[in-house]
Amino acid sequence: MPKLPWVKWSPSDWASEPGLRVCCAATRGIWFELVNTMLLTESHFVSGTAEELSRIAFCKIPEMQTAVVELLQFGVAIVDIKSMAVEGDQPSDYIQNTNIIITNRRLLRQFEISNLRRDAVNKRYTKNLQAPLHTSASASYSPSEVGGVGEGELPEIPSNLNTSDFKSTWSEWIEYRKRRAKVRDSHSLFTRQLAWLIQYGPEVAVEILKASMRNEWQGLFPPKGTHSPSPQRPRGPNI
Repeated sequence: MPKLPWVKWSPSDWASEPGLRVCCAATRGIWFELVNTMLLTESHFVSGTAEELSRIAFCKIPEMQTAVVELLQFGVAIVDIKSMAVEGDQPSDYIQNTNIIITNRRLLRQFEISNLRRDAVNKRYTKNLQAPLHTSASASYSPSEVGGVGEGELPEIPSNLNTSDFKSTWSEWIEYRKRRAKVRDSHSLFTRQLAWLIQYGPEVAVEILKASMRNEWQGLFPPKGTHSPSPQRPRGPNI
């Protein structure tokens, strides 16, 4: 989960949780502190002995033990208790040597959904990279200004963008853009894009092209944190 200075809070969800409503006031306060700790640590669970968890929740050990029982009994959280006691331990030692894992169901669900979405994006990006690329034979990459070729051909790369890295990425972008949607006038489209990329230089231009392919965009956009004096705006379905 992304690290944010704030999170969305739903008072109605908190108030309507049936299990939490039957817990004692101390348990509700402890549960709030535990959930807040999960959010601060970008996790969906907390773990430790009753003593360690009581320090996290700013409560006494007996209060934490009662909270663990109620959170488990009333189904507020997923509670996994793993004993680390050994033979010969006294009851007090058994409590002290018990590791408790408390999981928030909602945060766990968000964590799983986030992983599924990230995996799906990675699979699509990998698939696009592995797709065969067939560079048009009519494309010319000799140093020159933008344009200078006939209708239907691809524009030449301007001199200040004419690096091997940019030429390779530009070829990938041309084939990617043609696969994504029908291009009615490739010469006009790619000429405008080259003219717009000139202001960024070859290195930033490569990152712009890769970002659009990685995110499966059809257009080109300024890098985050920058403001383009003449950004390329979508003018139709083939931009």
